[in-house]
Amino acid sequence: MEKPDKAAGIKGFEILKKLTRSSEWWEFKGAPVLACAYMSAWYFKNPLSDLWAALLFILASLSCVAAYANIINNFSDREADLACGKENHLIGRSSKYILFTLILCFIPGLLSLLFINDFTTRLIYLSIWLIWSLYS
Repeated sequence: MEKPDKAAGIKGFEILKKLTRSSEWWEFKGAPVLACAYMSAWYFKNPLSDLWAALLFILASLSCVAAYANIINNFSDREADLACGKENHLIGRSSKYILFTLILCFIPGLLSLLFINDFTTRLIYLSIWLIWSLYS
C-alpha cells in the first residue's frame, strides 16, 4: 500500500493560503475578534480554559468568512489586478475552479449556523457574511 505524499498535502495547503490571502487579512480580521473574545472572558470572569471550544469555533467560522470574502474580492478584481500587475491567484482559473473554491468556504461557514442557537447571534454572523461580501 502506498503512503500518502506529505509534500502534496503541504503544497495544497500553500495553494489555499495564497488563494485566500490569509496572511494579508489575519491581523485585520482575526485579531480584533479574538481581542473582543478575550476582553469578554475577562469582563465576565470566565477563564479562557473554559472557553477554548468556543474560541476555536469562532476562529474556524471567521476563517471561512474571511477566505470567502477574499476569493470574491480576487474574482471581482481580476481585470484591474491584471492591468496593474498585482498578484491575483484567480487570474487564468476556470469558472468551475472559482466556484469550487467559493463552495469550499461557503458550506463550512454556513454549517456553523447549526451550532449557533441564539437568533441574534445567527443574524450577526450572517450579516458579517453579507457585509464582507458586499465590501469585497
